[in-house]
Amino acid sequence: MTIPNHSDGAWISRKCAKTLGGECSIVFEKDRTVFTLRCPAKVFELKKNSTMMDDLSNFALPPNTIGIAIDDSRIQRKLMHKFFSLLKIPIKDQIVSGADSEEILGFNDLVLKQIRSNPQAYYLLIADENLDMVDDTTHHRTVSGSVLIQKLRRDLGEELEGRMLALVRSANDSSVDLAVYMSRAHGFFPKAPIKKDKVIEVLAPMWMRRFPETVVEKKAGNEAPDVEVDIFVSSAADLMQTLDAIDALCYQNEAMLPARWPVIWEKLHGLKGDLKTLNQNMLVTHALDSIEEIRGRTLPPDFLEKWKSTRTIIEAVIKC
Repeated sequence: MTIPNHSDGAWISRKCAKTLGGECSIVFEKDRTVFTLRCPAKVFELKKNSTMMDDLSNFALPPNTIGIAIDDSRIQRKLMHKFFSLLKIPIKDQIVSGADSEEILGFNDLVLKQIRSNPQAYYLLIADENLDMVDDTTHHRTVSGSVLIQKLRRDLGEELEGRMLALVRSANDSSVDLAVYMSRAHGFFPKAPIKKDKVIEVLAPMWMRRFPETVVEKKAGNEAPDVEVDIFVSSAADLMQTLDAIDALCYQNEAMLPARWPVIWEKLHGLKGDLKTLNQNMLVTHALDSIEEIRGRTLPPDFLEKWKSTRTIIEAVIKC
């Protein structure tokens, strides 16, 4: 609708919209007035200032950075230690939790105590989105890592929360999932293969947006030794242990299978996340698709046959 010419405010708004390369309109309705502005928008890109280097290979976290992670998968906890070490965070400054229900339920208290005891440090926190707590073979609960982050940020207060970069890590990365994660945390970290030379490329932009004042270039001759790992992947032994654990739930007293299904379902979800840390190829994709076909809220028909076939595919992945 054309903006009435007798309105100075409308005229000014129209000129502003035109300056932005767009247009605006006003619609007068019975109970309200609707003002609409349309203009082109460019995707925000971080512009490096004098404190930010052009070469990300020279990026380094501040020396007083503490790495904190939580994951219910033993494989993923090991990978988080490797990830922090590659970022030059000493082992003594790494806290990786989530081995059992007690660690998951007590995680926020642990982090609050750590940050309050050392408020001058910087904190890189990475939380798995789906934290499964198995009480026994038939009962489990799932805690959302992004919800833990949301509560932690609120409990820390503005000053202490300002020392932390909190990221959600998940195998689920749909636009809906990402919107949820971003509403609760500072960013998203994919559960996918992370090559050694890509780690900084993934993390540095998020860190620089959050803490531009801390970015300094690494000084030659004053670096920690590289971690002896080229890519963060699940090991064959770890994956085989996961397969055996699922087997135990499937084949020990098969009459209990329907009752055990919720636990098996969550373990399949964790297995999917572990497989996503591998280099993606047709065989890995086949394994992921096979898991998706048998996951669900209710026990699928012919589940044991489907699991047997899925396990065979995953074993082939492991042998590659």
